[in-house]
Amino acid sequence: MPLPSLQPGSIPDTGGKNPYGYAGLGDLAVFVFFVLVATMGTAYIQIGALDANSHFGGVAMGLFAASVLMINNIRDIDTDIHAHKKTLAVRMGKVPALVLFCVMITLPLGIAGVVGIFLPHVLYAQFAWLAIVPAGVIAVFGKTAAEYITVLKITSFAALAYGVLLAVGLAF
Repeated sequence: MPLPSLQPGSIPDTGGKNPYGYAGLGDLAVFVFFVLVATMGTAYIQIGALDANSHFGGVAMGLFAASVLMINNIRDIDTDIHAHKKTLAVRMGKVPALVLFCVMITLPLGIAGVVGIFLPHVLYAQFAWLAIVPAGVIAVFGKTAAEYITVLKITSFAALAYGVLLAVGLAF
């Protein structure tokens, strides 16, 4: 069966009649998936219960996952407007979306700080600041798609570093 061809100016069908990414719900879906399914679900399977660590870790990793999507959507605001894709970044506008992005990448460090009061080794996760500060600065002052791709990469690395350092802190 041949694939349908796209006419110039047509928008491809990327998820049915009403894809949630076009309704501005992609960020929320990513957050919920990483909090409830990926992190808390894995914790439940491994330890047979949900504790405060799984809640805090789930929220932190959900924020990082949503922040990666947010910076990608900030980069694509102009093309998404043209394609009638109403992502959260399009709905909010660039400046509020950048503020939300910065909040999403810094809140996990606040979470690690609070948990670190009770479990001091969790404070190792604070080393993620070394990646988060440059990501935030480049995001706020960036103008080109290449700069936003750099932010996307740094944010992904920060999420990985945070997750590993958090796990190490929780293990001790």
